[in-house]
Amino acid sequence: MARGYGASGNWRKSMSLRWPFRSMIVVFAACTVVAIAAWLVNRPIFDQSLIDDLQALKTARAPALERNAYLVALGFLAADRMDPESAGKAIVAALNARYETGQPIALSSEERDSLLGTNGGPGTWQSRLKTLKCVARVELDCADRLIAEVASVDLSEPRLDVLSGRLEILLHQERLDEGQRRDIHTPIAAYGAIRDIARVSLARSFRKDSDAAFIARALDHLRFWKLVLRNGQALASKMIAVAAIQDTLDFLSALMRERALTPADAGVIEHSVTPMTPQELDISDAFLTEARNQVLSDDLPLAEGASRIDRLMILRNETLNDYFVSVIQPILLRAKLSPAEFHRAGGNRPLNLYARHDAPLLFNRGGYRLVHHMEWDPEQFLARTQDQNGRLVLVALQAELEKDLGLNREVIVNSSSHRNPYTGEPMRLDAKSGVIGFQCMHTAYHPPAQPDQCAIRIDL
Repeated sequence: MARGYGASGNWRKSMSLRWPFRSMIVVFAACTVVAIAAWLVNRPIFDQSLIDDLQALKTARAPALERNAYLVALGFLAADRMDPESAGKAIVAALNARYETGQPIALSSEERDSLLGTNGGPGTWQSRLKTLKCVARVELDCADRLIAEVASVDLSEPRLDVLSGRLEILLHQERLDEGQRRDIHTPIAAYGAIRDIARVSLARSFRKDSDAAFIARALDHLRFWKLVLRNGQALASKMIAVAAIQDTLDFLSALMRERALTPADAGVIEHSVTPMTPQELDISDAFLTEARNQVLSDDLPLAEGASRIDRLMILRNETLNDYFVSVIQPILLRAKLSPAEFHRAGGNRPLNLYARHDAPLLFNRGGYRLVHHMEWDPEQFLARTQDQNGRLVLVALQAELEKDLGLNREVIVNSSSHRNPYTGEPMRLDAKSGVIGFQCMHTAYHPPAQPDQCAIRIDL
Protein backbone atom coordinates (compact mmCIF):
# COMPACT_ATOMS: atom_id res chain seq x y z
CA MET A 1 0.00 0.00 0.00
CA ALA A 2 2.80 2.36 0.84
CA ARG A 3 4.27 1.90 -2.60
CA GLY A 4 0.82 2.52 -4.20
CA TYR A 5 0.46 5.83 -2.47
CA GLY A 6 4.00 6.68 -3.47
CA ALA A 7 3.34 5.86 -7.12
CA SER A 8 0.19 7.95 -7.11
CA GLY A 9 2.07 10.89 -5.65
CA ASN A 10 4.78 10.63 -8.26
CA TRP A 11 2.16 10.56 -11.02
CA ARG A 12 0.51 13.71 -9.71
CA LYS A 13 3.85 15.40 -9.41
CA SER A 14 4.73 14.40 -12.96
CA MET A 15 1.44 15.74 -14.30
CA SER A 16 1.82 19.02 -12.40
CA LEU A 17 5.15 19.51 -14.16
CA ARG A 18 3.83 18.58 -17.59
CA TRP A 19 0.80 20.89 -17.68
CA PRO A 20 2.75 24.19 -17.63
CA PHE A 21 5.08 22.80 -20.26
CA ARG A 22 2.19 21.70 -22.43
CA SER A 23 0.47 25.05 -21.92
CA MET A 24 3.61 26.84 -23.06
CA ILE A 25 3.70 24.69 -26.18
CA VAL A 26 0.04 25.46 -26.91
CA VAL A 27 0.56 29.21 -26.42
CA PHE A 28 3.70 29.17 -28.57
CA ALA A 29 1.93 27.22 -31.28
CA ALA A 30 -1.04 29.61 -31.20
CA CYS A 31 1.25 32.66 -31.44
CA THR A 32 3.09 31.05 -34.32
CA VAL A 33 -0.16 30.39 -36.16
CA VAL A 34 -1.30 33.98 -35.59
CA ALA A 35 2.06 35.35 -36.76
CA ILE A 36 1.99 33.23 -39.90
CA ALA A 37 -1.62 34.23 -40.56
CA ALA A 38 -0.73 37.89 -40.06
CA TRP A 39 2.22 37.55 -42.41
CA LEU A 40 0.12 35.77 -45.04
CA VAL A 41 -2.86 38.16 -45.10
CA ASN A 42 -0.52 41.14 -45.28
CA ARG A 43 1.35 39.98 -48.37
CA PRO A 44 1.37 42.55 -51.23
CA ILE A 45 -0.82 40.22 -53.28
CA PHE A 46 -3.71 41.06 -50.94
CA ASP A 47 -3.09 44.82 -51.07
CA GLN A 48 -5.60 47.01 -52.86
CA SER A 49 -4.93 49.60 -55.56
CA LEU A 50 -4.28 53.21 -54.68
CA ILE A 51 -7.39 55.37 -54.85
CA ASP A 52 -7.63 57.75 -57.81
CA ASP A 53 -6.61 60.80 -55.78
CA LEU A 54 -3.31 59.15 -54.86
CA GLN A 55 -2.73 57.69 -58.31
CA ALA A 56 -2.98 61.23 -59.70
CA LEU A 57 -0.16 62.36 -57.39
CA LYS A 58 2.28 60.03 -59.12
CA THR A 59 2.35 62.42 -62.07
CA ALA A 60 4.25 65.47 -60.82
CA ARG A 61 5.11 68.70 -62.57
CA ALA A 62 8.70 69.99 -62.71
CA PRO A 63 9.42 73.59 -61.64
CA ALA A 64 9.67 76.28 -64.29
CA LEU A 65 13.21 77.05 -65.42
CA GLU A 66 12.76 80.70 -66.36
CA ARG A 67 11.99 83.77 -64.23
CA ASN A 68 11.49 81.62 -61.15
CA ALA A 69 12.46 82.83 -57.66
CA TYR A 70 12.58 79.21 -56.51
CA LEU A 71 15.72 78.58 -58.54
CA VAL A 72 17.51 81.47 -56.83
CA ALA A 73 16.25 80.27 -53.42
CA LEU A 74 17.39 76.71 -54.15
CA GLY A 75 20.88 77.93 -55.07
CA PHE A 76 20.93 80.72 -52.49
CA LEU A 77 23.79 79.18 -50.48
CA ALA A 78 26.00 78.50 -53.51
CA ALA A 79 29.63 79.54 -53.35
CA ASP A 80 30.25 83.27 -53.65
CA ARG A 81 31.74 82.92 -57.14
CA MET A 82 28.66 81.10 -58.47
CA ASP A 83 25.38 82.37 -59.85
CA PRO A 84 22.63 81.14 -57.48
CA GLU A 85 20.08 80.73 -60.25
CA SER A 86 22.45 78.53 -62.26
CA ALA A 87 23.15 76.46 -59.15
CA GLY A 88 19.41 76.12 -58.58
CA LYS A 89 18.88 74.94 -62.16
CA ALA A 90 21.62 72.33 -61.72
CA ILE A 91 19.95 71.03 -58.57
CA VAL A 92 16.57 70.85 -60.31
CA ALA A 93 18.12 68.97 -63.24
CA ALA A 94 19.65 66.40 -60.87
CA LEU A 95 16.37 65.94 -59.00
CA ASN A 96 14.38 65.67 -62.25
CA ALA A 97 16.72 62.91 -63.43
CA ARG A 98 16.04 60.98 -60.20
CA TYR A 99 12.29 61.38 -60.64
CA GLU A 100 12.27 60.31 -64.27
CA THR A 101 14.27 57.13 -63.54
CA GLY A 102 12.17 56.19 -60.51
CA GLN A 103 14.93 56.80 -57.97
CA PRO A 104 14.59 58.63 -54.64
CA ILE A 105 14.30 62.35 -55.44
CA ALA A 106 17.26 63.32 -53.29
CA LEU A 107 20.87 64.44 -53.35
CA SER A 108 23.73 63.08 -51.32
CA SER A 109 25.70 65.59 -49.28
CA GLU A 110 28.59 65.17 -51.73
CA GLU A 111 26.34 65.91 -54.72
CA ARG A 112 24.85 68.94 -53.01
CA ASP A 113 28.27 70.33 -52.14
CA SER A 114 29.44 69.77 -55.72
CA LEU A 115 26.44 71.55 -57.23
CA LEU A 116 26.67 74.46 -54.78
CA GLY A 117 30.47 74.65 -54.97
CA THR A 118 30.57 74.75 -51.16
CA ASN A 119 29.33 72.92 -48.09
CA GLY A 120 26.29 75.19 -48.22
CA GLY A 121 26.95 77.15 -45.05
CA PRO A 122 25.66 80.70 -44.72
CA GLY A 123 28.78 81.87 -42.85
CA THR A 124 29.82 82.53 -39.26
CA TRP A 125 27.77 85.70 -38.72
CA GLN A 126 24.72 83.75 -37.48
CA SER A 127 26.61 82.52 -34.42
CA ARG A 128 27.14 86.14 -33.32
CA LEU A 129 23.43 86.97 -33.37
CA LYS A 130 21.71 85.16 -30.51
CA THR A 131 18.43 87.00 -31.09
CA LEU A 132 17.86 85.08 -34.32
CA LYS A 133 16.52 82.34 -32.05
CA CYS A 134 13.73 84.65 -30.85
CA VAL A 135 10.30 83.52 -32.11
CA ALA A 136 8.21 86.56 -33.02
CA ARG A 137 4.85 84.81 -32.70
CA VAL A 138 5.71 84.01 -29.07
CA GLU A 139 7.68 87.08 -27.90
CA LEU A 140 6.67 90.63 -28.70
CA ASP A 141 10.13 92.26 -28.72
CA CYS A 142 12.20 90.10 -31.11
CA ALA A 143 12.69 92.95 -33.61
CA ASP A 144 13.70 95.43 -30.89
CA ARG A 145 16.29 93.01 -29.56
CA LEU A 146 17.71 92.14 -32.98
CA ILE A 147 17.97 95.82 -33.96
CA ALA A 148 19.99 96.49 -30.80
CA GLU A 149 22.16 93.39 -31.29
CA VAL A 150 22.96 94.10 -34.94
CA ALA A 151 24.02 97.63 -33.98
CA SER A 152 26.41 96.26 -31.34
CA VAL A 153 27.99 93.36 -33.26
CA ASP A 154 30.61 93.50 -36.01
CA LEU A 155 29.00 91.82 -39.02
CA SER A 156 31.74 92.65 -41.50
CA GLU A 157 31.86 89.42 -43.45
CA PRO A 158 32.11 88.98 -47.24
CA ARG A 159 29.78 85.97 -47.17
CA LEU A 160 27.04 88.00 -45.51
CA ASP A 161 27.44 90.74 -48.13
CA VAL A 162 27.06 88.19 -50.94
CA LEU A 163 23.96 86.64 -49.41
CA SER A 164 22.47 90.08 -48.77
CA GLY A 165 22.90 90.87 -52.47
CA ARG A 166 21.12 87.63 -53.37
CA LEU A 167 18.26 88.59 -51.07
CA GLU A 168 17.80 91.78 -53.08
CA ILE A 169 17.44 89.67 -56.22
CA LEU A 170 14.78 87.52 -54.55
CA LEU A 171 12.78 90.46 -53.23
CA HIS A 172 12.09 91.68 -56.75
CA GLN A 173 10.99 88.36 -58.19
CA GLU A 174 7.35 88.13 -59.27
CA ARG A 175 7.05 84.39 -59.75
CA LEU A 176 7.80 81.36 -57.58
CA ASP A 177 7.21 77.80 -58.76
CA GLU A 178 8.56 74.91 -56.66
CA GLY A 179 7.10 72.23 -58.92
CA GLN A 180 5.71 68.99 -57.50
CA ARG A 181 8.52 66.49 -57.96
CA ARG A 182 9.44 65.66 -54.41
CA ASP A 183 9.42 62.76 -52.03
CA ILE A 184 10.21 62.59 -48.33
CA HIS A 185 13.96 63.04 -49.02
CA THR A 186 13.79 66.00 -51.43
CA PRO A 187 15.54 69.13 -50.12
CA ILE A 188 13.62 72.38 -49.86
CA ALA A 189 15.06 75.75 -50.83
CA ALA A 190 17.22 77.65 -48.33
CA TYR A 191 14.27 79.59 -46.93
CA GLY A 192 15.59 79.34 -43.37
CA ALA A 193 18.85 81.08 -44.27
CA ILE A 194 16.95 83.58 -46.44
CA ARG A 195 14.74 84.39 -43.47
CA ASP A 196 17.76 85.06 -41.26
CA ILE A 197 19.37 87.31 -43.90
CA ALA A 198 16.04 89.13 -44.27
CA ARG A 199 15.87 89.88 -40.55
CA VAL A 200 19.43 91.19 -40.50
CA SER A 201 18.66 93.32 -43.54
CA LEU A 202 15.65 94.89 -41.84
CA ALA A 203 17.58 95.45 -38.61
CA ARG A 204 20.30 97.30 -40.51
CA SER A 205 17.80 99.33 -42.52
CA PHE A 206 15.95 100.30 -39.33
CA ARG A 207 18.90 102.39 -38.13
CA LYS A 208 20.30 103.79 -41.37
CA ASP A 209 17.30 104.43 -43.64
CA SER A 210 14.53 106.99 -43.50
CA ASP A 211 11.12 105.90 -42.24
CA ALA A 212 9.72 105.87 -45.76
CA ALA A 213 12.66 103.86 -47.12
CA PHE A 214 12.45 101.33 -44.29
CA ILE A 215 8.70 100.92 -44.78
CA ALA A 216 9.22 100.33 -48.51
CA ARG A 217 11.87 97.69 -47.78
CA ALA A 218 9.70 95.94 -45.21
CA LEU A 219 6.79 95.86 -47.65
CA ASP A 220 9.08 94.28 -50.27
CA HIS A 221 9.87 91.56 -47.73
CA LEU A 222 6.19 91.10 -46.99
CA ARG A 223 5.36 90.72 -50.68
CA PHE A 224 8.08 88.11 -51.16
CA TRP A 225 7.03 85.97 -48.20
CA LYS A 226 3.40 86.14 -49.26
CA LEU A 227 4.57 84.90 -52.67
CA VAL A 228 6.25 81.90 -50.99
CA LEU A 229 3.15 81.26 -48.89
CA ARG A 230 0.86 81.47 -51.90
CA ASN A 231 2.89 79.42 -54.38
CA GLY A 232 5.10 77.20 -52.25
CA GLN A 233 4.29 73.50 -52.38
CA ALA A 234 6.10 72.07 -49.36
CA LEU A 235 4.62 72.44 -45.90
CA ALA A 236 8.02 73.57 -44.59
CA SER A 237 8.14 76.32 -47.24
CA LYS A 238 4.75 77.67 -46.21
CA MET A 239 5.49 77.55 -42.48
CA ILE A 240 8.80 79.39 -42.91
CA ALA A 241 6.92 81.99 -44.96
CA VAL A 242 4.34 82.38 -42.17
CA ALA A 243 7.15 82.89 -39.64
CA ALA A 244 8.92 85.39 -41.89
CA ILE A 245 5.70 87.37 -42.39
CA GLN A 246 5.52 87.74 -38.63
CA ASP A 247 9.19 88.80 -38.49
CA THR A 248 8.42 91.59 -40.95
CA LEU A 249 5.33 92.70 -39.05
CA ASP A 250 7.40 92.76 -35.87
CA PHE A 251 9.78 95.26 -37.45
CA LEU A 252 6.96 97.47 -38.71
CA SER A 253 5.34 97.40 -35.28
CA ALA A 254 8.67 98.34 -33.66
CA LEU A 255 9.01 101.28 -36.07
CA MET A 256 5.60 102.62 -35.09
CA ARG A 257 6.42 102.28 -31.39
CA GLU A 258 9.77 104.03 -31.63
CA ARG A 259 9.16 106.74 -34.23
CA ALA A 260 6.52 109.43 -34.60
CA LEU A 261 5.52 108.59 -38.16
CA THR A 262 3.88 111.09 -40.41
CA PRO A 263 0.22 110.36 -41.17
CA ALA A 264 1.30 109.62 -44.75
CA ASP A 265 3.85 106.98 -43.70
CA ALA A 266 1.41 105.43 -41.24
CA GLY A 267 -1.21 105.40 -43.99
CA VAL A 268 1.16 103.52 -46.31
CA ILE A 269 1.51 100.79 -43.68
CA GLU A 270 -2.23 100.66 -42.98
CA HIS A 271 -3.20 100.28 -46.61
CA SER A 272 -0.32 97.98 -47.63
CA VAL A 273 -0.44 95.50 -44.77
CA THR A 274 -3.55 93.71 -45.91
CA PRO A 275 -5.14 90.44 -44.76
CA MET A 276 -4.24 87.28 -46.59
CA THR A 277 -6.15 86.49 -49.75
CA PRO A 278 -8.17 83.24 -49.85
CA GLN A 279 -5.35 81.75 -51.95
CA GLU A 280 -2.76 82.66 -49.29
CA LEU A 281 -4.90 81.30 -46.45
CA ASP A 282 -5.53 78.04 -48.31
CA ILE A 283 -2.42 75.91 -47.68
CA SER A 284 -4.04 72.72 -48.97
CA ASP A 285 -1.28 72.33 -51.59
CA ALA A 286 1.12 71.58 -48.75
CA PHE A 287 -0.97 68.63 -47.56
CA LEU A 288 -1.25 67.26 -51.07
CA THR A 289 2.54 67.47 -51.13
CA GLU A 290 2.65 65.53 -47.85
CA ALA A 291 0.55 62.82 -49.51
CA ARG A 292 2.74 62.91 -52.64
CA ASN A 293 5.83 62.51 -50.46
CA GLN A 294 4.39 59.22 -49.22
CA VAL A 295 3.36 58.01 -52.68
CA LEU A 296 6.66 58.80 -54.41
CA SER A 297 8.91 57.46 -51.65
CA ASP A 298 10.14 53.87 -52.08
CA ASP A 299 9.77 53.16 -48.40
CA LEU A 300 6.67 54.15 -46.45
CA PRO A 301 7.61 57.26 -44.44
CA LEU A 302 4.55 56.77 -42.25
CA ALA A 303 6.10 53.53 -40.99
CA GLU A 304 9.23 55.21 -39.67
CA GLY A 305 9.61 54.18 -36.04
CA ALA A 306 6.96 51.44 -36.26
CA SER A 307 7.56 48.30 -34.21
CA ARG A 308 8.61 45.05 -35.86
CA ILE A 309 5.21 43.53 -35.13
CA ASP A 310 3.39 46.46 -36.74
CA ARG A 311 5.67 46.25 -39.78
CA LEU A 312 4.56 42.65 -40.30
CA MET A 313 0.97 43.87 -40.66
CA ILE A 314 1.31 46.81 -43.06
CA LEU A 315 -0.08 46.93 -46.57
CA ARG A 316 1.35 49.98 -48.32
CA ASN A 317 -1.58 50.96 -50.55
CA GLU A 318 -4.25 50.16 -47.95
CA THR A 319 -2.37 52.33 -45.43
CA LEU A 320 -1.91 55.22 -47.88
CA ASN A 321 -5.59 55.11 -48.87
CA ASP A 322 -6.62 55.21 -45.22
CA TYR A 323 -4.16 58.06 -44.57
CA PHE A 324 -5.57 60.12 -47.43
CA VAL A 325 -9.22 59.55 -46.55
CA SER A 326 -8.85 59.88 -42.76
CA VAL A 327 -6.24 62.65 -42.54
CA ILE A 328 -5.57 64.50 -45.79
CA GLN A 329 -9.13 64.92 -47.11
CA PRO A 330 -10.53 66.44 -43.87
CA ILE A 331 -7.56 68.83 -43.70
CA LEU A 332 -8.06 69.88 -47.33
CA LEU A 333 -11.64 70.84 -46.48
CA ARG A 334 -10.58 72.82 -43.39
CA ALA A 335 -7.84 74.59 -45.34
CA LYS A 336 -10.43 76.25 -47.59
CA LEU A 337 -12.42 77.78 -44.73
CA SER A 338 -12.52 81.54 -44.21
CA PRO A 339 -11.35 82.79 -40.79
CA ALA A 340 -14.93 83.08 -39.53
CA GLU A 341 -15.82 79.60 -40.82
CA PHE A 342 -12.62 78.16 -39.36
CA HIS A 343 -13.47 79.63 -35.98
CA ARG A 344 -17.10 78.48 -36.01
CA ALA A 345 -16.16 74.97 -37.11
CA GLY A 346 -13.41 74.62 -34.51
CA GLY A 347 -10.90 74.04 -37.29
CA ASN A 348 -8.03 73.83 -34.80
CA ARG A 349 -9.51 70.78 -33.05
CA PRO A 350 -7.79 67.43 -33.57
CA LEU A 351 -9.07 65.13 -36.27
CA ASN A 352 -11.31 62.39 -34.91
CA LEU A 353 -8.98 59.57 -35.92
CA TYR A 354 -10.26 57.26 -33.19
CA ALA A 355 -13.86 57.27 -34.41
CA ARG A 356 -13.51 53.95 -36.22
CA HIS A 357 -14.26 50.98 -33.98
CA ASP A 358 -13.71 48.37 -36.67
CA ALA A 359 -9.97 48.12 -36.19
CA PRO A 360 -8.82 45.10 -38.20
CA LEU A 361 -7.74 42.01 -36.30
CA LEU A 362 -4.86 41.13 -38.62
CA PHE A 363 -5.39 42.66 -42.09
CA ASN A 364 -3.26 45.85 -42.23
CA ARG A 365 -3.51 46.25 -38.48
CA GLY A 366 -0.08 47.87 -38.38
CA GLY A 367 -1.11 50.35 -41.08
CA TYR A 368 -4.29 51.15 -39.20
CA ARG A 369 -2.30 51.91 -36.06
CA LEU A 370 0.10 54.17 -38.01
CA VAL A 371 -2.76 56.28 -39.35
CA HIS A 372 -5.19 56.32 -36.43
CA HIS A 373 -2.61 56.70 -33.66
CA MET A 374 -0.22 59.05 -35.44
CA GLU A 375 1.45 61.81 -33.43
CA TRP A 376 0.89 64.63 -35.90
CA ASP A 377 -1.38 67.65 -35.57
CA PRO A 378 -1.96 68.87 -39.14
CA GLU A 379 -4.81 71.13 -38.04
CA GLN A 380 -2.33 73.24 -36.09
CA PHE A 381 -0.58 74.32 -39.29
CA LEU A 382 -3.92 75.66 -40.50
CA ALA A 383 -4.45 77.46 -37.20
CA ARG A 384 -0.97 79.01 -37.34
CA THR A 385 -1.68 80.38 -40.80
CA GLN A 386 -5.09 81.71 -39.79
CA ASP A 387 -3.59 83.39 -36.71
CA GLN A 388 -0.93 85.05 -38.86
CA ASN A 389 -3.69 86.54 -40.96
CA GLY A 390 -5.06 88.12 -37.79
CA ARG A 391 -1.64 89.57 -36.92
CA LEU A 392 -1.59 91.35 -40.28
CA VAL A 393 -4.85 93.01 -39.25
CA LEU A 394 -3.30 93.97 -35.90
CA VAL A 395 -0.45 95.86 -37.56
CA ALA A 396 -2.89 97.66 -39.88
CA LEU A 397 -4.84 98.67 -36.76
CA GLN A 398 -1.64 99.87 -35.10
CA ALA A 399 -0.98 102.04 -38.16
CA GLU A 400 -4.49 103.47 -37.91
CA LEU A 401 -3.82 104.34 -34.27
CA GLU A 402 -0.52 105.92 -35.30
CA LYS A 403 -2.29 108.22 -37.75
CA ASP A 404 -4.67 109.54 -35.10
CA LEU A 405 -2.49 109.97 -32.04
CA GLY A 406 -4.70 112.68 -30.59
CA LEU A 407 -7.84 110.53 -30.44
CA ASN A 408 -8.96 108.10 -27.77
CA ARG A 409 -7.37 104.72 -28.46
CA GLU A 410 -10.32 102.71 -27.22
CA VAL A 411 -12.73 104.62 -29.44
CA ILE A 412 -10.53 104.02 -32.52
CA VAL A 413 -10.15 100.29 -31.77
CA ASN A 414 -13.88 99.82 -31.24
CA SER A 415 -14.86 101.69 -34.39
CA SER A 416 -12.07 100.46 -36.65
CA SER A 417 -12.69 98.23 -39.67
CA HIS A 418 -9.56 96.30 -38.67
CA ARG A 419 -11.32 93.72 -36.50
CA ASN A 420 -10.87 90.20 -35.21
CA PRO A 421 -11.11 88.12 -38.41
CA TYR A 422 -12.53 85.17 -36.48
CA THR A 423 -15.42 86.90 -34.75
CA GLY A 424 -15.81 90.29 -36.44
CA GLU A 425 -15.53 91.94 -33.03
CA PRO A 426 -13.09 94.75 -32.19
CA MET A 427 -9.57 93.76 -31.22
CA ARG A 428 -8.93 93.60 -27.50
CA LEU A 429 -7.08 96.61 -26.07
CA ASP A 430 -5.22 96.36 -22.79
CA ALA A 431 -4.56 100.04 -22.14
CA LYS A 432 -2.53 99.30 -19.02
CA SER A 433 0.06 97.11 -20.76
CA GLY A 434 -0.27 98.78 -24.17
CA VAL A 435 -1.17 95.57 -26.01
CA ILE A 436 -3.83 94.89 -28.63
CA GLY A 437 -4.69 91.37 -29.67
CA PHE A 438 -7.13 88.51 -30.04
CA GLN A 439 -7.42 84.88 -28.96
CA CYS A 440 -5.06 82.59 -30.89
CA MET A 441 -6.37 79.38 -32.39
CA HIS A 442 -2.91 77.82 -32.70
CA THR A 443 -2.46 75.98 -29.40
CA ALA A 444 0.43 73.56 -30.03
CA TYR A 445 3.55 74.21 -27.98
CA HIS A 446 5.87 72.13 -25.85
CA PRO A 447 6.80 73.44 -22.38
CA PRO A 448 9.09 74.98 -21.31
CA ALA A 449 8.40 76.86 -24.57
CA GLN A 450 5.74 79.53 -24.27
CA PRO A 451 2.42 79.57 -26.16
CA ASP A 452 1.79 81.86 -29.10
CA GLN A 453 0.64 85.44 -28.63
CA CYS A 454 -1.76 86.96 -31.13
CA ALA A 455 -0.90 90.46 -29.99
CA ILE A 456 1.35 93.46 -30.57
CA ARG A 457 2.60 96.21 -28.29
CA ILE A 458 1.66 99.78 -29.14
CA ASP A 459 3.03 103.13 -28.07
CA LEU A 460 0.67 104.69 -25.56
